[in-house]
Amino acid sequence: MANNALPSQQQLLHLETLCEKLFLSTDPLERQHAESALGGFGTSVECVPQCRWLLDASRSPYALLLACSSLTKLLVNQHATVPPALRIEIKNQALSFVTSRGPSMPEFVLQATVQLVARAAKLAWLDDVASATLVDEVGTQLVLRRPAGVLTHLGVRLLSQLVAEVNEPLAPISLVEHRKIANAFRDSALLSVFKIALRSVAELSPDDVPPPMLDKLLAQVLELAHRCLAFDFIGSNPDDTAEDLATCQIPAKWKPLFDGNNLPQLFFSLYAKTSAKPAVSVIAMRCLVQLVSVRKSLFNNEQERDAYLVDFMTGINQVLETSCGLSDADNHHEFCRVLARLKGNYQLNKIVSSSAYPQLIATIGQFSIDSLLRWHWAPNSIYYLLSFWSRLTTSLSFVSDLSSPSFLDSLAPQMVQAYVTSRLEAVAQRIAEHADDAPVMDDDERQLVEQLDSIGTLSRCNYVASSSFFASRLEQLLASYRASSLLNDAAALHQLQLAEGPPPPPPPPPPPPPPPP
Repeated sequence: MANNALPSQQQLLHLETLCEKLFLSTDPLERQHAESALGGFGTSVECVPQCRWLLDASRSPYALLLACSSLTKLLVNQHATVPPALRIEIKNQALSFVTSRGPSMPEFVLQATVQLVARAAKLAWLDDVASATLVDEVGTQLVLRRPAGVLTHLGVRLLSQLVAEVNEPLAPISLVEHRKIANAFRDSALLSVFKIALRSVAELSPDDVPPPMLDKLLAQVLELAHRCLAFDFIGSNPDDTAEDLATCQIPAKWKPLFDGNNLPQLFFSLYAKTSAKPAVSVIAMRCLVQLVSVRKSLFNNEQERDAYLVDFMTGINQVLETSCGLSDADNHHEFCRVLARLKGNYQLNKIVSSSAYPQLIATIGQFSIDSLLRWHWAPNSIYYLLSFWSRLTTSLSFVSDLSSPSFLDSLAPQMVQAYVTSRLEAVAQRIAEHADDAPVMDDDERQLVEQLDSIGTLSRCNYVASSSFFASRLEQLLASYRASSLLNDAAALHQLQLAEGPPPPPPPPPPPPPPPP
């Protein structure tokens, strides 16, 4: 289809047949023929009119899928040759398709069309004077329409996909152009998107939406809120591997939202209400991971930031006292991330000086011990728990005038004991299962080194208690080893081999002698 002429009705039927063969046929030759016949789609700007015509005229889901996916590819791969006006037209056409025909489309067509709208909107953002109104139109006409229904879902998906597209760099578009688009979107539309998400969360209720649809819609709205909070505001390209440096760079323009809405309480409340549905509650907890990391300079003074910290400490304590949702591994993991981010963004003296601290540190201590001892259940959370405690204890050496007791001298050795005990129990379980070659934990070497570094820091917080514990456990292991060495049965020999570890590798062979002169 290299020619610019629009297909006739007969050609449309032929194209629809080819698309069905391309996506459905089990005959390799038939699929190869269809692929060859449709090869021009997605590779040449000359095929844009045919793709747009298919989007308007076809009723075949596979022809629509081809049209949407081809236009999405062309917008990126032929970015330099697609005129700005054409990008805007494609965005408007795809948006009209979603709102008018989207509810009756199969999921795979709907997803492709939503992605096309978001991709076209992103690439046309700097050229379209009406770009900023897109968010408000989708919000008022789709997301916030009541009673909520299919169009509400579509509106939330559109905004969520748009935020994701704008936040993600696209090759071959340069990073400079990507940041221009992302910054323009951040300044003109992102706050509106987040406000729409907050308003939707507040307004959704079982009276308005049937429970099955309510859970799905609430999960989508929370995911939209999370994508707004996790947006790369300043071009730092953050990820979960940089937990130590993670700060949520909320723009100053968002400050009024933090003044009167008590966002921590809102999301802790949402987490509690949805804790019986982990697929929903875990997204609320991910939002809290971002909120606890809000940059210090967003607040006007220390009193505001201290009050914000107290809101978080109160919410964390409520979750721990009720164990709300923590039996789910994903909720547990995200909650441990909240704890690690809390200490990473607040100084020890600020945390200790809060009236909520004594009760909070006691409940976190018991939660941490229980989690460390359940090593087989949530192994990926261990890093965050140890990070929280090691940061607390490291801060002690830099703070000499704490206004209140920290209780870390008694709690730190308990963390060490729980960690070491869990590792020894893991070995015992492996022995009982005769899994000689299986790893004691699912950690790689880097993770193990990080954990042991944290244990070293915790041990030094109360060296006497920690060293006494290590000496006691080593004496017990040595006594067990001696007892096994006196026995001569196979089980005892097996225990000895495991205790001693594998034999050292043989030395490398000597180098060959030099050749004779």
